[in-house]
Amino acid sequence: MRPIEKLLDLPVVTVQEGRRLGTLAGVEINPAEARIVYLRLHLDGHRGPAFIPWSAVQSVGLDVVLIQSEAALLHEVPASLRDQLTPHVGDRPVLTENGDNLGKVTSYDVDEATGSIQGYRIGGFLAQLRSHTAAFPPSAIRTFGRDAIIVGNAVGAGLGHPEEEPGREGFDASFHPVGAAPGAERSPSG
Repeated sequence: MRPIEKLLDLPVVTVQEGRRLGTLAGVEINPAEARIVYLRLHLDGHRGPAFIPWSAVQSVGLDVVLIQSEAALLHEVPASLRDQLTPHVGDRPVLTENGDNLGKVTSYDVDEATGSIQGYRIGGFLAQLRSHTAAFPPSAIRTFGRDAIIVGNAVGAGLGHPEEEPGREGFDASFHPVGAAPGAERSPSG
């Protein structure tokens, strides 16, 4: 599992032809399924984007993304899927069902073998107070909208929001600071 920014700008090479097509410029995700559906490429020597279905990805290594064949290259996402996909997750505010603004999505972690999104990272005022980046799993999302992501109140409680319910201790498995195990103790400094 790696943050999406560690995958961006990796060269994309075909296994069948042994040809470098370009670099990974972004992804098209299906937020309802929390997975990458297409890779968006910046083609070497060409203008405009190109797309590779995730199903054509053979592997994502530390240094390169390997795809099966150049034949998988598309010049646009099929029209029937466009409304289900989003090319950009970052900068969406993360709001709880109680209406608390937890910050904005700053990154997300991807399972390189499956293309599934394992967690979203948020930064903002509350995360800065705790001196850490907070994360939540896709299962905490109630609505993934064009302008905001609405999450369950447990995500806000895990950040130690002032509106935290009395009697709640720590945080539950639906939320944890990046790098900490669910349920792990944390100090105010991170």
